[in-house]
Amino acid sequence: MIEGKVADEDAYAARTYRDAPDVDGFLFVQTAQELMTGDFVRVRVTGADEYDLIGEIEDELAE
Repeated sequence: MIEGKVADEDAYAARTYRDAPDVDGFLFVQTAQELMTGDFVRVRVTGADEYDLIGEIEDELAE
């Protein structure tokens, strides 16, 4: 689920279905697509750092 846009970047902060808000890290989604907070997208994880994941959109799911 998209949480919001990262300022000045083509990226969004999101979380997986297993992440708790304000507890777990983020999944940063790199895309030029316009997304809205609350959108659900399928993401392929392409990297990770200490607390967060990095990914790219695979395809959008039906809402």
